[in-house]
Amino acid sequence: MSVRPRKASRAIMLGIAVVLALAAAGGYFYVQRRRAEPPPAGPVLVKMGEFVTNLAGADNRRFVRIQIDMEASSEEAAKELQVKASQVRDQVLMVLRNKTIADLAGPEGMRRLGADLVAGTNKVLANGGISAIYFVEFAIQ
Repeated sequence: MSVRPRKASRAIMLGIAVVLALAAAGGYFYVQRRRAEPPPAGPVLVKMGEFVTNLAGADNRRFVRIQIDMEASSEEAAKELQVKASQVRDQVLMVLRNKTIADLAGPEGMRRLGADLVAGTNKVLANGGISAIYFVEFAIQ
């Protein structure tokens, strides 16, 4: 009689060992697959530096100084933005030169300027990959 319980306990132990080995292997493969998946591509910030130009107006004595970062929708758009940096900087300056001090007044003025800069920059880029402008510095004198 002592032989049967011993065989049964061996079979139970072997079954538990197999289940644990399968669970460990499944966990290992799950973790490896999660590591292999690249992170989702998100927006990329591109520093555009400082811009200084005169504002439009009768006296032409006022100027604006801004420093901006542009949010590109992908790595490709960020690379295109860097390749076409001269054209983008020219477009930013054109937009700024056409603004008066009244156009830039208050938070709404900055929002409109940001929207105008996005639209102007996207005209230069083939895929229109700029989604936002962030003002790092903004001064009017």
